[in-house]
Amino acid sequence: MVIGIDADSKRLAYCALDSGAIRAVGTIERANQAGRIEGRYDSALTAFMRRASEMGAVVYLEGIFLPERQGQSTPRNVLAFERLAEVHGEIKRAARLCAVPVEDVNPSVWHSAILGFSRGREELKAAAMAKARTLTGRDDLTEHEADAVCIALHGAGSGAGFARAAKAANG
Repeated sequence: MVIGIDADSKRLAYCALDSGAIRAVGTIERANQAGRIEGRYDSALTAFMRRASEMGAVVYLEGIFLPERQGQSTPRNVLAFERLAEVHGEIKRAARLCAVPVEDVNPSVWHSAILGFSRGREELKAAAMAKARTLTGRDDLTEHEADAVCIALHGAGSGAGFARAAKAANG
């Protein structure tokens, strides 16, 4: 089983793909205190990773990068990067505690492999949404869930995660 995850500071979207079939697509909301982003995923994420471990899954997690505008990083972008790094730490910690292998996936890599191009934010969103809707038959997907579907597809096609999972399972 392959699980694709697209996480941001407020939620993480996932897609579970097994034997070429999409088994689940959904979102885990991050605990939030008074509208601030200081909450954690805690129990929901741990339960999710326990289930992933039971199913022998490999998680493909969309990597984070520091976006630039006109060649410059802004303080807002740096803050967002820090928040995402914290979220990735939570995800990887829960995965490690549950013995679930995690592979980081560069967004440009999965964009190119699954969508056929890697430039133009709005075009990428639209293409990921169209592909995910076609594969799931659902019109109610969020853009994060659509990305998670595409990340899982990339993970299933790369094969590296399966080799890593087999090695981990065999000791």
